[in-house]
Amino acid sequence: MMDTKKQALEKLKGHIKPDTGKWKEDVQWRRENRGWLRKSQKIAFDILQTLRAQKRSQKDLAAAMNVSPQQVNKWVKGRENFTLETIDKLERALGVDLLQQGQQTQSQALTHSFKTHYEAVSAEKEKIQSAEGGTRVIKLNPSEFTIAQQTG
Repeated sequence: MMDTKKQALEKLKGHIKPDTGKWKEDVQWRRENRGWLRKSQKIAFDILQTLRAQKRSQKDLAAAMNVSPQQVNKWVKGRENFTLETIDKLERALGVDLLQQGQQTQSQALTHSFKTHYEAVSAEKEKIQSAEGGTRVIKLNPSEFTIAQQTG
């Protein structure tokens, strides 16, 4: 029985790779490059938020910029050390300023979201008024994007 355990342990040791210290190098690299990595992640997030707000895909962006979808995917992972030239091309393709700390992109996304919901609620309001012959008063509550009905 003891031999079986020793054999199993030896077999297991044969499958274990020695620690090359690569992970330590990776941690050190991330520490040394933390500043630009954070900025890259912010830009990547802003690109994704803008694409979502514009209802565009990464493939659409790739086509607009004449680059491969793989390149766009690399950009949105947040580990790309962007050049000013690349940022400028992205800004022109997206129609936003990526260097304004995300304020414009977030504002556009919120405006788009509000407009989309408001249009949906307004369309529902018109359907209800048409179905009821205009006899009900419909109040829109934009903060909740719901329709409240009152008989009047």
